[in-house]
Amino acid sequence: MVGVTRRSSTRVAVLAIGLVLISGMSSLSRSGPSESATAAETAPTSAAATATAPTPTCPRPKLTSTRATGGTTQFGWLLQPGPSTTQQRDWLQYNVTAGTVICDSVTLTNSSRRAVSVQLYAADAYNIAADGGFAFTAFHQRTRGVGTWITLPITKVTVASGRAVTIPIVVRVPATVTPGDTAGGVVARETRVRHGQKVSGVDVGVRAGVGVRLYANVAGVRRPELSLTDLELHLRGGLLSRFLGSSTAIVTYRVGNAGNVRLSPTSGGKVTTRTRTIGLPEHEFAELLPGSPRIAVEDSVHGLRWGSLIGRVRVEVTVTADGAEAVTMEKSVWRVPWLSLIALAAAIALIATVLVVRRRRHRVTGDVAKDAEDAEELDPVAS
Repeated sequence: MVGVTRRSSTRVAVLAIGLVLISGMSSLSRSGPSESATAAETAPTSAAATATAPTPTCPRPKLTSTRATGGTTQFGWLLQPGPSTTQQRDWLQYNVTAGTVICDSVTLTNSSRRAVSVQLYAADAYNIAADGGFAFTAFHQRTRGVGTWITLPITKVTVASGRAVTIPIVVRVPATVTPGDTAGGVVARETRVRHGQKVSGVDVGVRAGVGVRLYANVAGVRRPELSLTDLELHLRGGLLSRFLGSSTAIVTYRVGNAGNVRLSPTSGGKVTTRTRTIGLPEHEFAELLPGSPRIAVEDSVHGLRWGSLIGRVRVEVTVTADGAEAVTMEKSVWRVPWLSLIALAAAIALIATVLVVRRRRHRVTGDVAKDAEDAEELDPVAS
């Protein structure tokens, strides 16, 4: 990966039989029937409405049915926040303190031509480590965060074609809750298994699921903090690169949220050799939740070649986010310059050879001259 790009504000998650594919579901937009539903990965904005005022108890739960209006999904139905007296909502968002009780609702709209039966469950939210996408825990997965706050008085609902049903929910904030931002949601999981495309010749069943995000901002000390870890630089090219240099390098690192505030960080950096500097791609993470797995990033760098032959290759990565202190890491790789060493050794050998040859020539010339002098000093012999 490598980098994460911003996607639309909605996502529909699908469950395959035997495989958990409902990990990434979220609130859905109210655009129109033609717009597909995908997992929202943009951070909440000020346009999000706060839920109804906290009350110590909630009314007796009941379903309210109306005519279906608004958007839909590829499955013909969607789940969205229930009606609000203030304004339309794309998700559920609350400012809470310990012990708060909130009465709210979600609405399931069926725009298809057949009745839809779903099972609702409360879920925690987290970021997918591979790309940072927003995801919900699966149906059978145990919840430990916001999912434990949510009570669903009604968990199984059947909605007739062309109708919308409003379903009550209750949010009870624990007395021991810690300050900061947290997220979860309500997920509707279709009871019917649909026939999907074959995978390796095997029939696959698909179970549709749609979720509504729930954001809770717990009062207290807010501590925005980024983390940048596991920075690595790998020069590619094998044995040949030892002589001709590495033209490509792989940079990997992980970005995380070490604080208690939702952050939307950006990462970038550069790779530097003795001959040039190459910039790394910039990555924007739409939303990192506190406590979520760190997001893995991988970048390929091209064009190093001769710069990697003459010593150190250095990588520098910086992660920034509004409200948090920037984090920077550096790492260097020393590539032994075999070609340079061989050339230097050859030059030394050549110089040594020239010196030896010259010395031998000088010695031979000296011996010849000495022999000539000795011949001149000899007296002629009379016969």
